[in-house]
Amino acid sequence: MDGFNLICLRLYNPTNTGAVQIGNVDLVSKFHDLESQLAQATKDKQELSEKVASGERQNERLLRKLSKAARDKQAMSEKVESHELEIERLSRELAEKDKVHKRDSKPLSTELSEKHKKIESAMERI
Repeated sequence: MDGFNLICLRLYNPTNTGAVQIGNVDLVSKFHDLESQLAQATKDKQELSEKVASGERQNERLLRKLSKAARDKQAMSEKVESHELEIERLSRELAEKDKVHKRDSKPLSTELSEKHKKIESAMERI
């Protein structure tokens, strides 16, 4: 029996009689078992705490990534909206120019046609 067990025996039974001493050895054994279980539980708790902390850090990283992606998406949406408005403006401008071109081209083609007829009739007279 080592010194620790002997001290424990004396604490539990200062008279150190045989029958009680065996009972105290069982108590000391149970005490060591509980002490080992407590040490293991403490170690397990520490490991779980580290896993939780690691998971929280990972969640924070993912949240930052997600937030950045959301900001990037918002910026891209604004850029797309700006481009769509510019396309719409250019389409209206092109439609207006097309109207002007069609309006201006009719008199020109009519004028050219008339000049062409005049030239042909002048050629016929010659």
